[in-house]
Amino acid sequence: MAEKLVKFCGAVAISHYDDEVCFNAVKLLTDKGLSQVNVHKLAASETETSCYALLNAVKTDARLKRLNAVILLGFKKKGKRNTYNPLRSHKFRLLVQYAINNRIHIGFDSCSANKFLEAVKNNPNYKRYKMMSEPCESTCFSMYINVDGITYPCSFLEGENGFKGINILSCKNFHKDIWLSPSFCEFRKNLIKINRNCPHFNI
Repeated sequence: MAEKLVKFCGAVAISHYDDEVCFNAVKLLTDKGLSQVNVHKLAASETETSCYALLNAVKTDARLKRLNAVILLGFKKKGKRNTYNPLRSHKFRLLVQYAINNRIHIGFDSCSANKFLEAVKNNPNYKRYKMMSEPCESTCFSMYINVDGITYPCSFLEGENGFKGINILSCKNFHKDIWLSPSFCEFRKNLIKINRNCPHFNI
């Protein structure tokens, strides 16, 4: 599987739940020559300590020597069994500053882009960071289509109250029936109104 990933994929993301499984996977892929290997880490109140431990491991664990970056994922409170909570902005800022101060390569999902920019607003490289950051683009530049051909503004809105998907397979005019549909227009309007912060989840 690793050989196929290296041959056919330009980049691979490995979710961090367990150090041994994650770090061994990073080493396996980088040893085989894949240069764009990232670790995805959920940034939530309950994972804060684990986030720091992961960043420290990047500095000390030889298996992560050729890791491209740690990608911090904004937490979305989705599902009845989900008991985690978003990482507060000041704690997210400290986490980002720790990574920058220790020269650890990090990235983030678009859900966290504005949170990241707030965290680095006083950094001398702020303009550079801003140029490389893209906040939520749902219904502006992208949308989500599930395996049944039902489309939503983004993948996290599938199954959420107040969001009924649109069947892309039965639409006659994509621009009119989907891109300019009332639900997409409403989401787009609310998203832009709050500077492309998520209008549904508290991230």
